[in-house]
Amino acid sequence: ADLMSISAHKIYGPKGIGALIIRRGVRLSPRFIGGSQERGLRTGTENAPGIVGFGKAAEICGAVLDKEMRDLRAMRDALGERILNEIPDVKMNGSRDRRSPGLLNVSFLGCEGEALLIALDRRGFCVSTGSACSAGAVGASHVLLALGMNVMDAQAAIRFSFGRFNRLDDVNALMNVLPAIVAKQRETSTMMVR
Repeated sequence: ADLMSISAHKIYGPKGIGALIIRRGVRLSPRFIGGSQERGLRTGTENAPGIVGFGKAAEICGAVLDKEMRDLRAMRDALGERILNEIPDVKMNGSRDRRSPGLLNVSFLGCEGEALLIALDRRGFCVSTGSACSAGAVGASHVLLALGMNVMDAQAAIRFSFGRFNRLDDVNALMNVLPAIVAKQRETSTMMVR
């Protein structure tokens, strides 16, 4: 990679701080002129507390990464198995082998993802119908469509994300309500199960 940007909040660091890794030999031009910060590439006072917080978050992340990935994978896989076993007409989206340990994307055929999101939110579960970068966007995920998924299946998709503070109990709590929510949604939805 020539350039790689990293946001601290993605590893439980402070919001509003990040890093840009620049491959040796890549030349950048400053976006604003006037200051000598960051070797003349940007102006303004550096966010020293944010930088220190980002550093500490990276240190913690490095120390717990292996265990955290195992825990996230276990929760993701447990939820995926339960969904497949307890809810008919679902489609797991993405690779079964090459995927993030904390993410599971599922299309609940015959459901509207936005309606599922609202019903789960009312019960205290935070899920998404798109990428974190497009929070608030309505309609089918452009990522799922780019992967070749049809519009109806993409609109029926929900993304479940697990993090450092989730436990297997959260999977059980979700599965205590999800089958009934999906069944009710299918009764009232105008989408068809193929």
